[in-house]
Amino acid sequence: RRATVVARQITSTAVAGGREMITSMDELQRRLAAWAKYLDSFPDKMAQIQKAPMTFANVTQEADVVVVGFGMAGACAALEAADRGCTVLLLDRWEGGGSTQRSGGVVYSGGGTSLQKQAGIEDTVEEMFKYVKLEVDGALPDSVVRDFCMKSASNFEWLRDRVDFGPTGPITAAGKTSYPADSVALYQSGSEMAAPWCKHARPAPRGHRPAGLYLTGTTLFAGLEKAVRNHPRISVADHMKLTGLVTDPGVRGVRCRQLAAEAAGQHNLLHSVGSGAPMLAPDNSIVDRCFSCEAKLFSACGRDADVLARKGVILCTGGFAFNTTMVNKMASKYNGLCPLGNLGDDGSAMMACVRDVHAATAQMDRCSAWKFINPPTSFPCGILVDGSGNRIRNEDVYGASLADIIIQKHQGVAWLVLDDSMATRAMAEAKDKSNSLTPDQRITSLLNLFQNRQKEDTLEELAKACDMELESLRATVQHYNKNVAVGQDDFSKASDYLAPVATPPFMAVNMAVAGTFWKTPFLTLGGLQTDGSGQVLSDGGEPVPGLYAAGRAAVGICANYYVSGLSLGDCLFAGRRAGAAVAEK
Repeated sequence: RRATVVARQITSTAVAGGREMITSMDELQRRLAAWAKYLDSFPDKMAQIQKAPMTFANVTQEADVVVVGFGMAGACAALEAADRGCTVLLLDRWEGGGSTQRSGGVVYSGGGTSLQKQAGIEDTVEEMFKYVKLEVDGALPDSVVRDFCMKSASNFEWLRDRVDFGPTGPITAAGKTSYPADSVALYQSGSEMAAPWCKHARPAPRGHRPAGLYLTGTTLFAGLEKAVRNHPRISVADHMKLTGLVTDPGVRGVRCRQLAAEAAGQHNLLHSVGSGAPMLAPDNSIVDRCFSCEAKLFSACGRDADVLARKGVILCTGGFAFNTTMVNKMASKYNGLCPLGNLGDDGSAMMACVRDVHAATAQMDRCSAWKFINPPTSFPCGILVDGSGNRIRNEDVYGASLADIIIQKHQGVAWLVLDDSMATRAMAEAKDKSNSLTPDQRITSLLNLFQNRQKEDTLEELAKACDMELESLRATVQHYNKNVAVGQDDFSKASDYLAPVATPPFMAVNMAVAGTFWKTPFLTLGGLQTDGSGQVLSDGGEPVPGLYAAGRAAVGICANYYVSGLSLGDCLFAGRRAGAAVAEK
């Protein structure tokens, strides 16, 4: 583990691309300059590494099960297979964590979990199924969706045995929020309380958040990593990049490029910089440079290594949001948005399966992007309109649902129209340090109120400032206010959010997904097509012998629509499912 220690020392410097909050433009410019300087110096750093003799960790050449990718899906797959008596070799391109470690850590679980019961929340498998089925919207067979819901509570108990979910305060959050306070362990993480979903299924909070401060993906992964590294039947090999599959017949193993121990620290630093850059850099140039440096590092400081699997290979290597070429080709509506996850989300392992065994993919054009407007709680009282001034939908839905309709049906352009009373309430909420807003929620609210908006005394002036059609905007506001006066709404928005847009001055918050003020984050949802056990299917629809997939490398529960926690909930479900299926071979 010496390389890990060195890497952590390196990544604690000014160059590192960590998740800590940037609090000033000076700090942002300093960070970007440090990254650029580091990448400029990379050839010299690599040359320095090559001067010393290369040493390589001993890697087991064969195991019952080979798992590729050490995030949540990979950890769950490895633990399940090992608990069933298999020897497992878990390979990772870096040193584990993946996008799980960089996430909010929320796991979507229900049907009567222990946390739900502690909070006095009544939830059933059937009600969960009715809601999740609407989000899946045909991307998977109903039998798989029902299996996910039936196993959800027991899967959460399995996870809770390994990860601390608290609670450290009140179990549930009051009202709707994009992310709960540090003390909260359970919250409404999707659109359960909004129309049309609430008309089909009884709402229940199902977003389970691990204990810890701010984003708790680190807590989630730490518990799983401890369980993996302490398991007597699991071996972990770091800095192993999959380059292809060993086939004869079916899948017999994986081909990798193994990195020398002396290069591990620089490799980790590339991962840190490349994973953190998209939110701060104006384009993908830093990410592209990190990929280029990584390729040179593996070429100059690596060696080929084949690893065989007696029972099967489970691919858990994430999606492809960081691969600009793949996004442009397969999900072009998301061009220019900010990839969320980590540098390993480049789709390379997924495409190796397509190349080597003609694996089938699906849902590759589906992504999740986010436009959260709650908190502040007064924002959903406003009217979400398109570029012409026509209303789009009810504003109280989950942030990814807002972004999805803006992207798919309105060319990525939208405005949230507020009146002065709504803006004033939002200002008070953002400035109130005694409430439960997280630092980023507070800052985002204030930036929307002061910078990312147009503000005018009349609707006529607002329409002109936003390049909207005045008659459309005026008609939209008048019709909305008329309905509000009698407690009605065309889109069935919850009554808590019904308020007239009537008091000047008026404000329009820019909700464009490709806005210049800040980037809209997104992740890819499509991947390898699998059957009900997680076995990968060929482009002819037949199972590929020896090959399984889970997490964002596969078409999963969140492959059509995403709500907070559904990706990690799917990683838990699909990872354990694949581990069990391979172990039984």
